[in-house]
Amino acid sequence: MDFPFTLSDFDYELPQHLIAQEPAHPRNHARLLVYNRKGGTITDDHFYNLSHHLNPETTLVLNNSKVEKARLLFGNTEVFIVDSVNDKTVEAMVRPGRKFKRGKTVSLVEGIEAEVVRIADDGLRTLIFNHPLDDPLFDAYRHTPFPPYIRQNESLSDEYQTVYARDTGSKAAPTAGLHFTEEQLLELEMAGIKLAEVTLHVGLGTFAPVKTENIENH
Repeated sequence: MDFPFTLSDFDYELPQHLIAQEPAHPRNHARLLVYNRKGGTITDDHFYNLSHHLNPETTLVLNNSKVEKARLLFGNTEVFIVDSVNDKTVEAMVRPGRKFKRGKTVSLVEGIEAEVVRIADDGLRTLIFNHPLDDPLFDAYRHTPFPPYIRQNESLSDEYQTVYARDTGSKAAPTAGLHFTEEQLLELEMAGIKLAEVTLHVGLGTFAPVKTENIENH
């Protein structure tokens, strides 16, 4: 059966000033939109009241993947590490692309260089750094990859992790869980809600825009 919607059916106006640039404090004071499937009603609430909307037989599955500081920013030059081949070799998105030509060694900052050994069809570069990635030289340039609609603000990096994040590997946070606090998770368990964990790393697909009007071709 054909999907009855096209990309333009999902167009809506979201004013820039309504896009939150910082989380609620505490985390679970974020607003919660509740849709009751039985009655078809919609109500406004807060995330700290989540247990009021779950029955005791509910199991919440938490993704314990942790966001890695995969964005390296060297002034106006960016290397977004998609995958590490070894301690010096990475596959990465780069900006500006014209600076990273095949066979060229790019000086990123004093003491850090990257040789471009391959350019894939999708534009990904294979780079070889002159130092291992765990070298403290890189520490000043590591950044958390926030979504494009949130200003880069490294002071919020800890808040862009779930409280149960453990296994590093995501390129973006599993955002559905950002609102939980440790206290609320304990309260949920005391209310009979079961908690289970999985590790599912969030990849670059989360940033990929839909480029076709026919959604079935995405």
